[in-house]
Amino acid sequence: MLNIKELRLKLNLSQQQLADATGISRSKIGQWEAGNANPKVADFETLVNFFSGNLGLTETEIKNLTSDGDKDTHVPVKPLRKKANATDKGDSYPEEGERYIRRSNEYVVVEEGNYRLKVKKVDQKAFAGYLAGWADPQYIESLPFTIVTVKEFHSGEYRSFEVSGDSMDYDGKRAIEDGDHVIGRRMEQNLWSSKLHIKQWREWVIVHDEGIVVKHIIKHDVENGIITCRSYNDDKTAYPDFDLHLDDVYELYNVVKVEKNR
Repeated sequence: MLNIKELRLKLNLSQQQLADATGISRSKIGQWEAGNANPKVADFETLVNFFSGNLGLTETEIKNLTSDGDKDTHVPVKPLRKKANATDKGDSYPEEGERYIRRSNEYVVVEEGNYRLKVKKVDQKAFAGYLAGWADPQYIESLPFTIVTVKEFHSGEYRSFEVSGDSMDYDGKRAIEDGDHVIGRRMEQNLWSSKLHIKQWREWVIVHDEGIVVKHIIKHDVENGIITCRSYNDDKTAYPDFDLHLDDVYELYNVVKVEKNR
């Protein structure tokens, strides 16, 4: 894969400036730089032509610049079961115990079938920073964390987001209130072109170009890359259904657990 970030910085371009110059969406560029997806052939050739023309390098020289993200440094772990079983344990983290790393997830073995998982946490006050830094590994590393207990190693990448507002609050058992934290498992961008499992996973965290929201995805138009989002709040004048194009979405997390605000 091209080292897109290195090439972009050689030209002193932001992700948005590169997007404007190439006609490729910023969300795609962010996913590629984070190592979460690879460019399709047409986008790859567009990038090669752009960088070779602006850096004075041959196409071969451009293609030979590979990303460090291509190196697999993860510890192999067991696959994730469909139902995630997690319990909040605050910020308590064992000092001793065998440790495993999977992507940005760190585990400590307490005993067989009892593992502590660090989950990076994004509070309301960090939303603006997260929108700018979600694809920057150094920024993600700087985020605070919460701890959950799991029964097995999970293959997905998890994130905890604080809920802002009352759009998902209603008089029902699935209510998600202002100040609650939702733990989500990130769905890789290369899977978005297939039908999302919106019947299995009702609530989703959607990180897009205008903010971070928790919504019930009620429809996925695969052909046109559009998701229809719904709030649980009964006031549909204030919280109507709306569509989002996946080109404007940076990340998708299916919610596996809601931690109530205490």
